[in-house]
Amino acid sequence: QNNIDNPMQALGYLAVGAAAGVASAGVGIGLNNALIGNALGSVTHMSTGFFSGAVIGAGSGFTGGFITGTGNAIIQGNPKALEIGLKYGGYGALSGFVIGGVSGGIDAIKHDRDFWTGAKEIDIVVFRDRSGNMQVTSKDAIGDNDFVKRAYRINLTDEDWTLTEEGFFSYKLEIPHYRKGRVLIAGPENQTILSHNTVESRRFVTIQSIDRLDYVILRTTKYQSRPIQRLPDLFYHRATFIND
Repeated sequence: QNNIDNPMQALGYLAVGAAAGVASAGVGIGLNNALIGNALGSVTHMSTGFFSGAVIGAGSGFTGGFITGTGNAIIQGNPKALEIGLKYGGYGALSGFVIGGVSGGIDAIKHDRDFWTGAKEIDIVVFRDRSGNMQVTSKDAIGDNDFVKRAYRINLTDEDWTLTEEGFFSYKLEIPHYRKGRVLIAGPENQTILSHNTVESRRFVTIQSIDRLDYVILRTTKYQSRPIQRLPDLFYHRATFIND
């Protein structure tokens, strides 16, 4: 307990609290900028999503708890000040992880992003024929623009989208990581598709046609960085002052 015995001790507690607040805010800004990858990131962009919020919250919480616990223990003359500081830092990190993560996830949902990573949705168009030739495009990543593809981290290969003939003009098109309920199927104008059935739990579409299809076009949306393949895929940011 922080028993105040004299005015100087009261000022000490106030100073510790102020230092903890400033330091935790600074750590939060630094972690935000680090996740964004820009020293001035906090001015124009902010991290979003559960994982980003959890990292920033844990770092800020540990810093504030450690300084508060250590500083107050020193003022009280406790010889275990460092141990107490680490204890309070742990409490702060845990609460910051949960509160920051949930807050970041809510922010992501408010901006139509993925709760966990803060990734945006991108529109995907997949063209694939029976010979296995495939082309993947989107409104955000057209053709083979490597710079744009890196920015949106689209990790798709020929093996990611497969079209197999199941027999009697029935086809199975596997579509990993698409958004539920947002699938549109098209084929050649002279080859009518009778129906298609989306099996969302297994991520594929079955297609029934009158003729043998020469190709299938699938239109859907997916989150950036699905599947998650590396650490940066967990952390996204958005513009601060515009709807991004």
